[in-house]
Amino acid sequence: MVLLQANDLRKSFPGPAGSVHALDGVSLTLRAGEFVAVKGPSGCGKSTLLFTLGALLRPDSGSLRLLESDPYELTSDARAQLRASTIGFVFQQFHLAPYLTVFDNVRAPALALPSGDSLTRAQELIERFGLTRRAGHVPSMLSTGERQRTALARALLNRPKILLADEPTGNLDEDNTTIVLEALKQFADEGGGVILVTHESRASNHAGTILEMRDGRLGTTAAPLV
Repeated sequence: MVLLQANDLRKSFPGPAGSVHALDGVSLTLRAGEFVAVKGPSGCGKSTLLFTLGALLRPDSGSLRLLESDPYELTSDARAQLRASTIGFVFQQFHLAPYLTVFDNVRAPALALPSGDSLTRAQELIERFGLTRRAGHVPSMLSTGERQRTALARALLNRPKILLADEPTGNLDEDNTTIVLEALKQFADEGGGVILVTHESRASNHAGTILEMRDGRLGTTAAPLV
C-alpha cells in the first residue's frame, strides 16, 4: 500500500547570491512497512523535504499525495486534520510545550483529533517509553533523552500511518538513540511508514532503504550497512 507519493517536488528560497534550490525535482514513494533514511550534509535540503512531505511547507511545484489526498489542494483546516490523522512528527529539538507536563504533552495531539481512548493511549505510551515517574513533570525537569522519548510518545498518540523524523537522535546518548531507532523500526515492522532524515550512519543503518541527498536532489539508493 502506498502511503506517500511525491513527484518532482521543487522548492527555492532567496539567498544572497540568488535562489537556493532546496528541493530540485525530488520524487519519493513510501509504502506501508518501509523505513527510509535520507542522508546528507547540513544544508542539502533534508529538512525542507521532510516539512514538504509532512504538509507543513508548500512546494513551488510538483505534487504530493498522502494516502488518497493532495494536502496542498485542501483548505488549511482540512490539511491540519489530514496531518493529525496520518502523520506523526519527531524533531531533534523536541518542540514540547514547556508549560505542559509529560502526560499533557503526549496527549496534546488529541486536541486536533479527539478520540475516546486518548487518556489510556497516553498512559500506555508513557509506560512504554519509561516515563511513568516523569508523567507529572514539565520538559525543563527532564533529561534530553526523556524529552525525546516524550516527543516520540506524542507522535504515536493518534496511531499515525507515517512517522517523519528530523535528526531525532542528534542530541541523544547511545542508550536513548537505541530506544528511538528501535521504536521507529518497530513502527515500520508493524505496517507503518517511516522517513528519517539524518547525517548519522548509525541512525540510517536501521532503515531498509537509504537515499543520499545532495544539493536538493535525491541520489541512488544505498544498501544499509547492517
